[in-house]
Amino acid sequence: MLTKTFSGENPKGWLMSEKLDGVRALWNGSELVTRKGNRINAPAWFTAALPPVALDGELWAGRGMFQRVLSILGSGEGWQEITFRVFDAPAVVGGFETRLEAAAVALAGCPVASIVDHVACAGIKHFRAFAGAMIDQGAEGIMLRRSGSAYKVGRSSDMLRFKPVETDEAEVIGHTEGKDSIKVSWKGLKFALTTAMRPAVGELVTFQFMGLTDNGKPRNASFITVRNYE
Repeated sequence: MLTKTFSGENPKGWLMSEKLDGVRALWNGSELVTRKGNRINAPAWFTAALPPVALDGELWAGRGMFQRVLSILGSGEGWQEITFRVFDAPAVVGGFETRLEAAAVALAGCPVASIVDHVACAGIKHFRAFAGAMIDQGAEGIMLRRSGSAYKVGRSSDMLRFKPVETDEAEVIGHTEGKDSIKVSWKGLKFALTTAMRPAVGELVTFQFMGLTDNGKPRNASFITVRNYE
């Protein structure tokens, strides 16, 4: 289940939570996998503590620690710093609140995982106050989940994200000669991202930007990382 961008919809009655800057992971009851289904090599002591219930969430090491999570996943060292923050139980029948409650019950007493706290939104003023307070504390952004919504595979308008700085992914389509930059394609557009790395053509990269220009291109786009961890 993937997010869409919050664009001013009435959030009253939706469930709000902090958007965590971790690595998305699915626990299928026996192993952790990425959103593309690739196995995550978590240590046995970590996975042994998880319940035999499918859970969707983020491997997280704290605010601003995304690169540290990638380092731990790559090296296998430092898993003590990671927690699995869960926001859904895909196999449970029922709406979002029912699935979240089932996840909370399954994770009771779990030393390596916990559910993400959610708050019912009373309206746009409540959303703005909540988002402002969370971002002031260092949160990456806010997630909104439609009350009672079903779990859907793929991108869903029932799950929205709000971030002061947006991130997305693009495919590398070439290298700019003589410069530390790469050419990428994003939603049919082509532009360059400055980076000292040289990911191969065809690889996906994550970049950040601050809204769109009048012609629809990402404004102030900058490279974050190669998406080789999924």
